[in-house]
Amino acid sequence: MKKRITSILAVAMVLFMASASAQYSNEKTTNSIDVSGYAELEVEPNLIYLDITINEETTKGKTTVEEMEITMAKSLKKIGIDVEKQLTVKDMSSNLEELFLRKDQARTTKSYSLELNSVSQLTNSVRALEQVGISNMNVDRVSHSDLEKLRNDVRVLAIKNAKAKATLLTEALEVKLGNIIFISDTDRTYSNQSFKYAAFRGVQNDGAVSATAPKLEFEKIKVNHNVAATFMFIQ
Repeated sequence: MKKRITSILAVAMVLFMASASAQYSNEKTTNSIDVSGYAELEVEPNLIYLDITINEETTKGKTTVEEMEITMAKSLKKIGIDVEKQLTVKDMSSNLEELFLRKDQARTTKSYSLELNSVSQLTNSVRALEQVGISNMNVDRVSHSDLEKLRNDVRVLAIKNAKAKATLLTEALEVKLGNIIFISDTDRTYSNQSFKYAAFRGVQNDGAVSATAPKLEFEKIKVNHNVAATFMFIQ
C-alpha cells in the first residue's frame, strides 16, 4: 500500500513540475523580452614596456655587460627615470659554446624591461640610450594602470544600455518593463595595440640620433563589453 501511495505521489510531483515548467516557459515566451547591451571605451595607454638588450658582442668584448649596465642606468637617471623601480632584469645568458671553441672570453647578453608612463618618456629614453650606444630596443606591450576598473565600468555601461533598449521597446508596445530574470555576461579583453608610427627610434639613415624626435602615437586601448539580458514585462 505504501509503495502504491509513494508511486502516486511521485507521479503527482512530476506532473506538478511539468506544469510549472510549462507555465514558466509560456511566461518566458509571452511576457519577456531578450535584449543585448554593448559598451566601448577608448583610453590612452599609460604603461609602456620597453625591452632592452645589451650585448658584449656589439663592442667586440671591449666593454663588459656590467659597464654597459652602469652606463645605461646613468643615462636613464639623467632624464628622470627611477631605475630602481622602472628597470628590471628579464634574462641573462653567456655564449659558453664560444668560450670552449675559441678559448676566449664568453660574450654575455643581458635583457631588461623598462616600464614607462608616456610616449614622451619613451621617446626620451630611446634617444638617451641611443646616445650611449645601446640600440637593441623593442616595445613589448602597452597597457593601462586602471585596466580592471575600466573593464568593470564598461561592463556596467553595457547592462545599462541593455535596460535602456528594453525600456524603449516596451514603451513602444505600451507595456511596462518588469524585473530582469536573466543576464549573460560575456567577458571581453581589450584590443591589441600597435604603433601608428612604426619606426619608433628617431635614427637617421647614417645611424646618428635625429635632432628632431619622430612623433610617436599609440593606438588607443579599446575596452569593450557585451551582455545579453532578459526582462519581464507587464501588459
